[in-house]
Amino acid sequence: MLVLGLLSVIVAVQAAWIDASPAPSSKPLAVTAVIAPPYVWECSGQPLPENCISASFDGNTTHVKGFLVDLLKKLAEKGNFRYEVHLRKDGRYGYKDPNSASGWTGMIGELIKNEADLALAPFTVTDERTEVVSFTTPFSEQIGLSVLLKKPISTQSSTCVFCTKEKMMIPFSNEDDLSMQAAIKYGVLAGGSVYRFFQNSQVDPYKKMWSFMSAHPEKSFVNNTKDGIDRVRTSQGRFAFIMEKPAVHFVSSQIPCDTVAIDFDRKDYNTKGYSLALPVGSAWTETLSRLIDELQTNGSIVAMYDQWWKSTECV
Repeated sequence: MLVLGLLSVIVAVQAAWIDASPAPSSKPLAVTAVIAPPYVWECSGQPLPENCISASFDGNTTHVKGFLVDLLKKLAEKGNFRYEVHLRKDGRYGYKDPNSASGWTGMIGELIKNEADLALAPFTVTDERTEVVSFTTPFSEQIGLSVLLKKPISTQSSTCVFCTKEKMMIPFSNEDDLSMQAAIKYGVLAGGSVYRFFQNSQVDPYKKMWSFMSAHPEKSFVNNTKDGIDRVRTSQGRFAFIMEKPAVHFVSSQIPCDTVAIDFDRKDYNTKGYSLALPVGSAWTETLSRLIDELQTNGSIVAMYDQWWKSTECV
């Protein structure tokens, strides 16, 4: 009887550990997000695709889809919680700002002020960020950098930096080539993890590229990802936008098929992968990390990556 009693206790403890989610609440998790294709992406068309969910934006209701939307739905199903998503109008992940009440802007500022329970975005885990928010276990592997550039167009216009009378050519093949030319300006998202990477680097070509960008901030830094992509498309080949590789490859594979991705050769950026962000001390950090591990193990996350990145609208 004593043995059976001990076994019962062990089973009960194991069951409690397995179901370690915070107790279900009538209050849904407040989820903050920004538009960052293909992680979070506005839905379009009627009827709306089945994989869309509702989100509030600037006082109105819109609908979003994407890799992280799919991940959120799976986490909510397995973790037995509800959620409400709102999109930030400024599109900012967040950076240090002494003029902000929390010391940070964007989604990180919301987490610090407990205005949100979860930030739904592909966060790069940095020492600076881990001081003010907590992160789940990564849902992706190591991330490299890539450059988004307008595709060369057959024209003899003098405004096209690619053009020759005989053929069109991509004017650089890697970060070293980009740093050694002056015809094409380049930039990054202001205050983001890529921005900090260049700012803090003490090695070339990153140090050289930071010197160039910081000397021309109005031409190099953009307020959100959409602004950077739009600038690439309207700059007649004179601006290149540096982002993390998954985002660049996705944008270049989608209609209107007018951009191309040029990967950096070096593999020294973001060796940890992407994570979701939560307030420091949140009971959900450990739970969501465990659920992400389960989804990695059972192949669900790999399947979602295949769905969003291996399909292309361009040939």
